[in-house]
Amino acid sequence: MRERVAGWRLPLALLVCAATAAATDAAYGQTLTGRVLDSRDGARVATAGVFLLNRDGERVGATAADTAGAYLIELPGPGEYRLFVQRIGYFEAESPLFSVVAVRTYHMDVEVRPEPIPLDPISVSVRNETMESWLRKELGVNPHSIWGFRAYQGERLEAAKVEARDNTGMLRRLYIPVSHGRQVCFGYPMPSVQRGSRRMTEPGTGQIGEPPCGKLYVDGLPVPSEHIDSFDHRRIAVVAWIPPNLHLYTVGFDWTFDPGGH
Repeated sequence: MRERVAGWRLPLALLVCAATAAATDAAYGQTLTGRVLDSRDGARVATAGVFLLNRDGERVGATAADTAGAYLIELPGPGEYRLFVQRIGYFEAESPLFSVVAVRTYHMDVEVRPEPIPLDPISVSVRNETMESWLRKELGVNPHSIWGFRAYQGERLEAAKVEARDNTGMLRRLYIPVSHGRQVCFGYPMPSVQRGSRRMTEPGTGQIGEPPCGKLYVDGLPVPSEHIDSFDHRRIAVVAWIPPNLHLYTVGFDWTFDPGGH
């Protein structure tokens, strides 16, 4: 869910500290540092994904906050940039544009607003920390460091199920792109698609191109994409969108299972 704040689509409250932390030694180059903080109590939010976007919304840098919520990104040079922050259990954040001119260390703290996951008594859920740990093992990387990563469970997912007749309908109500043509495609099949104020780019690059059709995984196993609607959407407990791939986890999935086989 996103909120419109001061003309920008900001899904959570964002606090921008004055970008004036001086570091005059040019050897340090241009860097941006700061902390990701919980807006409720100021607690530090660990392992959030922090992305640097240029004025055109293209990704030009990325990192993950450490266990103390601190991050550091190298700036590519003078220009106008914004930050995009994502973390399981919190709304996504996109900052206003800020200018980089001098060679110095800039500082920006970000307050993220929690996204509560109230659960229906009959719902099956998993703790965010458990889900994150499992996905980290499955993917081999911090899921928050993947551009566009989102995960849904609890009330938000249940609401999408109620309004949908199948998995395709459920995904579209979660704003996860899925199309049916000669093949079932997750992601945007056409090049240079506008998504809000940002153009879609190739994963891992800042270059605009034609995003591939993603793959479907159910309970960690690959499934042909054309089978997306062959099983009951009411049995889905967690939806993880890891562009361009879709990961679905059903009721009863064993989150204690080690996908690495350790």
